Amino acid sequence: MKELIMEKKEKAYELLKTYFGYNEFRPNQYEVIEHALAGNDGLVIMPTGGGKSLCFQIPALMLDGVTIVVSPLIALMQDQVSGLNGNGIKAYSYNSHSSSEEIVQLKKSAVDGSLKLLYVSPEKLNTQSFFEFVREFKVSLVAVDEAHCVSVWGNDFRPDYTYIHRFRDQYANVPFLALTATADTATQEDIVAQLHLKNSNTFLSSFERTNITMYAEQGLDRINKIFKFIGNNPGSGIIYCLSRKSTEEVAQKLNDRGIPALFYHAKMTPEDRSDVQKAFLEDRTNIICATIAFGMGIDKSNIRWVIHYNMPKNLEGFYQEIGRAGRDGLPAKSLLYYSYGDLEIYKDFISKGSATDEFKEVQSSKLERMWEFSNSSGCRTNVILNYFCEYTTRRCGHCDNCLQPPKFFDGSVLAQKALSAIIKCKEELTIQLLVDVLRGSMRKEITEKGYDAVSPFGVGRDESAFAWREYIVQMMHKGIVRMDFTNGSRLKATPLSADILYGKSKIELVKPSFETPETKKAEKPKVRQDVDGGLLDKIKAWRLQKSREEGVPPYIIFNDSTLKLITDQKPSTLDELNDISGVGAMKLKKYGEEILEIVLSDKKIKKILKSEAGNTYEKTRRLLDRGFSADQIAEDRQISKDTVISHLIYLHENGELIDFSSYITDEELKLVDDAYTKLENPEGLKSVFEYLEEKVTYIKIRIALALRKKGV
Repeated sequence: MKELIMEKKEKAYELLKTYFGYNEFRPNQYEVIEHALAGNDGLVIMPTGGGKSLCFQIPALMLDGVTIVVSPLIALMQDQVSGLNGNGIKAYSYNSHSSSEEIVQLKKSAVDGSLKLLYVSPEKLNTQSFFEFVREFKVSLVAVDEAHCVSVWGNDFRPDYTYIHRFRDQYANVPFLALTATADTATQEDIVAQLHLKNSNTFLSSFERTNITMYAEQGLDRINKIFKFIGNNPGSGIIYCLSRKSTEEVAQKLNDRGIPALFYHAKMTPEDRSDVQKAFLEDRTNIICATIAFGMGIDKSNIRWVIHYNMPKNLEGFYQEIGRAGRDGLPAKSLLYYSYGDLEIYKDFISKGSATDEFKEVQSSKLERMWEFSNSSGCRTNVILNYFCEYTTRRCGHCDNCLQPPKFFDGSVLAQKALSAIIKCKEELTIQLLVDVLRGSMRKEITEKGYDAVSPFGVGRDESAFAWREYIVQMMHKGIVRMDFTNGSRLKATPLSADILYGKSKIELVKPSFETPETKKAEKPKVRQDVDGGLLDKIKAWRLQKSREEGVPPYIIFNDSTLKLITDQKPSTLDELNDISGVGAMKLKKYGEEILEIVLSDKKIKKILKSEAGNTYEKTRRLLDRGFSADQIAEDRQISKDTVISHLIYLHENGELIDFSSYITDEELKLVDDAYTKLENPEGLKSVFEYLEEKVTYIKIRIALALRKKGV
């Protein structure tokens, strides 16, 4: 029994490296896999980018039959299917857009055993035709992705998910996995109940996203701040807006300032939405201004930041949306803007909705927690972790309040000035009017209403308008001022106001941390000047070309973190490239030689490798001098024969006399030489390889070209 368990574990690790390029599982991944392979159900909660998909993709490769994956969006299905097929794993999506030819091929692959994963929407899963369809082959596992959609307590309830239990009941002996990125305790319990999970364990990974730095501030002067933020943070990003109108307006304002941006919302035609999403996935546009309809179908790994132009309605939605940044594990940022206006809009939505009072009460409570998070002066990560019952008090070190703790001061005098103006002006002032009164503005509305004659007029000239707005909102958070949304958003005193006004109590405020337009003009976006054509840029350009040739997003080829590892580690052989996380056997075979060619063509890399020759290359040379063959050197050094020959080529190019007659025939040398001449000195090896109809291996082509360069 113990041997069988070890055998399964070794097989899982082998598949992980072969198909996905990783050497180690992330926390909880193997435990979930082992649980599913034993035939048990499970609820898997891992943060976005935490590796949920591997929890069912690895078992799918180990079990006989087809794993069915329930997914809410066609775009998400197609994205994952593209990635799996690119890794050499046969997968299909079965949806309303599937042609009759695709369905015939799908069924054939399922019956003959070559199909491993079938992605389907909950709507399609619940049809009688699908029940009949799957009777023709063996179902090995069912994975329900975005499982929070089944719960009315979740942040994205979808009625079709509530019927998935019918399929579960029909396949009572097949293990079911429910997976989600965010679910509080009530939602977790509801998922297990709604999906009829049995023998179920809950696998709860840490919700903390250590690579995402979170910032939150009041929604003042947002466009100018976003303009500056984008200038300082190049790369792909999403700006989430509350309304369709806002997505278009924000995109237009960015375009007017020279920052290309597209918008996305539900009122667009399906074709237009598809075009925008495709442009974003393929890195043809970097910035999308969108409603929350955009994102669930996005598996793009190189999103570097997410901005919320408006406050989301709950922490589940917020945390899921910011998780679309940094999926590759590289540093990312989240910037949240919040306002009382956002809060009141959501309150209005809830109160006017047709839901039960119990549901409204829960949603109101979640909205309050979101508001508390936005206004928190403590560690923001702790607020989120504690919300999801992952209790901690340590500071995270990757939120604004940890990186730059708020500076509190006695703001009682400022509060007295503001309260005095509110009361003297008969509680008729909006925030902007109050700021203008305090700063002594003589604009027409103030003089006509006689506000310039009240005693507090002009007493706040020593503070900027932006600082006053910040302080007034803080006073509202502290409960000494309230905004009457039923009366033109006018400011009113509260039962707590009198004690502050007459000096019986004190209030602490926080110094504004932002730079205002008065102190610094918004900068133009920085354009990175790559003066020496960096290796990373060269590999990214190659990746972009490949993605367009193959019709897939660039990150399907390799994600940014893998490219960064390649440029950091600078592999010079296929074995070294194979050791890099994210490079599996299929991609090594498909792209390995081309990547090495780019790395080895870089002049700086050549110098580095030359300085390191005393290590690996010198060891090979010494064994060669002792009469070892390439096969014997490979065995002695525990490396591949091709790697040994790569060493010999390197030594030859650096002046060593190497006899290659054992590794390539004269006929093969002539074939490569003729191909090189007819192709007029091609840049890469692949064109020669294809011209010769793959009859001469890459390593032999490299030998021939090395000899050609030396005039041999």
